[in-house]
Amino acid sequence: MKTINLFFLLLFFQIIKAQTVSTYAGTGLQGSTDGNATLASFTFPQGICIDATGNIYVADTTNNIIRKITADGIVTTIAGTAGVTGWWNGQGSAAAFYLPIGITVAPNGYLYVADTFNNKIRKISPSGEVTTFSGVGSGNIDGDASVARFSSPQGIVLDSNGNLFIADYGNHKIRKVESNGFVTTFAGTGSSGSTDGNGIAASFNRPASITIDGNDNLYVVESFGQKIRKITPTADVTTIAGNGTIGNNNGIGSSANFNYPSGIAIDNSNNLFITDTNNNVIRKIDTNGNVSTFAGTGSQGFNNGAIDAATFRFPKGITIDQNGNLYITDNYNHSIRKITSQNLSAPDIDNHTFIIYPNPFTSSVNIKVKDNTKSTLQIIDFNGRIIVKEQLCELDNKIDTSNLIPGIYIFKINSSQKNSIYKMIKI
Repeated sequence: MKTINLFFLLLFFQIIKAQTVSTYAGTGLQGSTDGNATLASFTFPQGICIDATGNIYVADTTNNIIRKITADGIVTTIAGTAGVTGWWNGQGSAAAFYLPIGITVAPNGYLYVADTFNNKIRKISPSGEVTTFSGVGSGNIDGDASVARFSSPQGIVLDSNGNLFIADYGNHKIRKVESNGFVTTFAGTGSSGSTDGNGIAASFNRPASITIDGNDNLYVVESFGQKIRKITPTADVTTIAGNGTIGNNNGIGSSANFNYPSGIAIDNSNNLFITDTNNNVIRKIDTNGNVSTFAGTGSQGFNNGAIDAATFRFPKGITIDQNGNLYITDNYNHSIRKITSQNLSAPDIDNHTFIIYPNPFTSSVNIKVKDNTKSTLQIIDFNGRIIVKEQLCELDNKIDTSNLIPGIYIFKINSSQKNSIYKMIKI
């Protein structure tokens, strides 16, 4: 597997282009205008997530609305009415929120929103129907959806079993909400602190955001604790970066520090990206725990361009698409910024033994074997996992790739003549 990963990294770096920051949506001025992304406006947006087809959802916090940005750049308001504060349910604009911050999307298209100042978890159907999923108001009570209470919930994420995990900011806890809305405390004593340990023996200091990897490990931004914490599925809490002091030092683990970080996202290689809000930069934590400044100069501004020259103004939320592009709610710039990660282009492959096409591909890939060479195909994802294994038994083979999500894959063909590895792109 290490050899596979090495080949994957080598191929990956061959297609990296100069990474740049651009304004994806928003004029930079406060407002709530829908329409083309470059003409639309936001007011202190915070939470952000992306679905499997590239639609982006934004908790437009101070407008008290939930926005959608389609993959072709059209902004609409899907729930709530700009400027209206409330807690009622209903269809689209008939519903109301009170400074919503966290947002996540389920595979079936349902949205879950941490309605922060209403101290509730709201649910939005694909048709725009808003309901209260769990919580009845401010407090610190576990139990059924109709009795549970939160205190300024912010970060929200779904695990592989459909459970929600909430960064319960005011209660200094990580709460778990089952598919029926039943709430338990997953980690945290409920008192402010920064102690590692298991479950309710650990403590947090204002957990603000949360993300999850493919193995259901949680990663938590501890905003006031100036740390990044990890929670395993068995609720073991450890600190992976930050020493609790305010600063902008890079380095390994506890040698690094942050300045009131807010958002967190994870890519397909388990690198973490943090919006280090008061430092006005995006930080990266690699799998070795090394913290670096990924984008931004540290000065407040609204400049696009190369990642080491671009500027932000109190960035908050962050999400990542399957191609490694980052999307950031640039809070005080009232906009959504994009950091382009990869140049998704690649030639069809003809190596005198195999012809593989098209590249990029969609629902299928054709592999022509030029002789009777017995071969085995393995398709490997960005985490180095073999997700497809097939014998190439014909001269003309059509491989079904309809179940693969968009992104970069390695096609490894083992034959009696040689082993060959190719970069392929699903769009």
